[in-house]
Amino acid sequence: AAGITAPSEPGVSTVQIFSGQTSFEQGGDPTNDFERYELLSAGAEGWDPDPPASQTADYRVLISSGPFPSLAPGATLTYQVALVAGSNLEELIGNAALAVETYLGQTYDRDGFPGNGEEFTVNWLSWEDAQSIPDDDKPRVRNRYQLLATPNPFNPRVQIDFTMPRDDYARLAVFDLRGHRVRTLLDGPQPAGDQSVSWDGRTDTGQAVASGVYHLRLDSPAMGTSYIRVSLVR
Repeated sequence: AAGITAPSEPGVSTVQIFSGQTSFEQGGDPTNDFERYELLSAGAEGWDPDPPASQTADYRVLISSGPFPSLAPGATLTYQVALVAGSNLEELIGNAALAVETYLGQTYDRDGFPGNGEEFTVNWLSWEDAQSIPDDDKPRVRNRYQLLATPNPFNPRVQIDFTMPRDDYARLAVFDLRGHRVRTLLDGPQPAGDQSVSWDGRTDTGQAVASGVYHLRLDSPAMGTSYIRVSLVR
């Protein structure tokens, strides 16, 4: 009735951080449903600031997400959250990138149309997963799933190289740390052999993205799924 619509990709609405035994009126834990709803609906302007790096405590974190346009009254929705930690900002960003890689590597969309029965689980192939492979075959396994990005960090353009073992479909896309696809670099049949694609740090609509860490994801029935992290420094 108010003409307000929910976003197509819900994000984090608010973050609340608690520690100690402070009362709710002074920023402590909620004690009833009214107080809980007040915090859940606080919005971005109600986010608690990050505690000082030197301040240790038994922290409790409340995160609110939504709104969800397809969630009917009385229905439930399951979604996944990762809690990532690091001893400094660089380590935290790296661990967040690994969490995104792990999540995106669990499924493979064969034809690019989610929900039509064509998705299936992809076994994550890393160097640790290949320990049982004979030493003579390890270089072949490593090269098959390897993406090369140069230079890295980059500004304003990065070159991505990989090798197709046979003629097959391939999709190469760029994702941000939240897992949102920002650019599709390649999507279609590719010939066997060495391939090279470049990214200029822009979205599909031509908008320049901010400095930070991004993920390159290559999907192909011939190669499975492989990733590499790149850093854009403007």
